[in-house]
Amino acid sequence: MPETFRANIFSLEEFGADGVIAPLHQAMRGAWGQPTPERTRHVGAGNRRLEGFEEDPPLYLANFVTLRFLGPGRGSPTQVITGMGLRDHESYAYQTAMLYDSERSLAFIESGRPGMGAGAVATYLGKFAVPATSYQFTPCLDAEAHRRAMRMQNIRKLQVRVAAGRARRADRDEGLGLIAAFTEEFDANFMDMELAIGRERRRFLSAGRVREFLASLLREADEPDRVLKVRITGSRHEDDPTEMIDLLQHRESRERQLDVDPVERNIPCGARWDALRDIWRQFILEHG
Repeated sequence: MPETFRANIFSLEEFGADGVIAPLHQAMRGAWGQPTPERTRHVGAGNRRLEGFEEDPPLYLANFVTLRFLGPGRGSPTQVITGMGLRDHESYAYQTAMLYDSERSLAFIESGRPGMGAGAVATYLGKFAVPATSYQFTPCLDAEAHRRAMRMQNIRKLQVRVAAGRARRADRDEGLGLIAAFTEEFDANFMDMELAIGRERRRFLSAGRVREFLASLLREADEPDRVLKVRITGSRHEDDPTEMIDLLQHRESRERQLDVDPVERNIPCGARWDALRDIWRQFILEHG
C-alpha cells in the first residue's frame, strides 16, 4: 500500500563562536561516530538519535529517530484497539529522513508527525558540532512568492496566527516565545497578531525588520502546528496595487508515493533516501 512521502526544503545558515564554524556535515559525522547511547539526546518533545548516515559528497544522508513514550494502539475493522505490547524500557520510534547538499547549503527534510522538524534537527546536530556551532534552517519559498515578497518595499500589514502551547525555554526571550507563553495564561487555542499602518498613505512598516521576523516565523512554522498563519500585505512601489502573500502556502516542498513494507509497517530508510535524491535532482533542475 503506497503512502505519501513529503519533504520540505530549507536553506541552511551556520553560526560559530568568533567566526569559527563546524560545517553541518562535520557535525553529522561527529554524531555518527558516537556509540548508540551517546548519540541519543533529549531535544524538544523526546529523545532523538541519528540512526543512519551515508556520505556521497556533496550529499549527506541522515535518518533520525524520535523515541516517545506516548504512541498508537493496534486495531482492525473488527477488533477494538489494544496495546502494542512494548516492554518497560522500550519506546515508540518515529523516523525522519534528511538529505543535505553541502555545496548549495540546502536541506531536504521529511515532513512527518510525530518526528523531527527542522528546528529539532538543527538543535540535535548542534550538540555534536566541534567547535561549537549553531545551525538554522529557513524554509525556501517558491520562486514566484519569494520574488514578490523580497521586492515588496511598501509593507502595510503583517498578519500572524500562533498556536497556543508551552513555549520552549530557549524561546522565552524571543518574540514568538513570549506570544506562545501569553496564550497559555489565558488557556487560549491560538493568538492572532496584526501589525498594520492605518490610513496614512506614505507610512509603511520597516521592510528590513519585517523580513527578519518573517524568517523567524517560517523557521518556527516547521514545528508541529506552531505557526498557523503568516500573511504579508503591501506593494513594490507606492502607486502599485496592494497584494497579499500567504507565505505558509508557498513553502517549497515535494511529494512522492512510496510503498510501505507490509511486515515492518513502515517505509524503509533506503526508499526514503532514494525519494530525497529524486526530489533533490528535480529541485536543482528547476532552480539551476
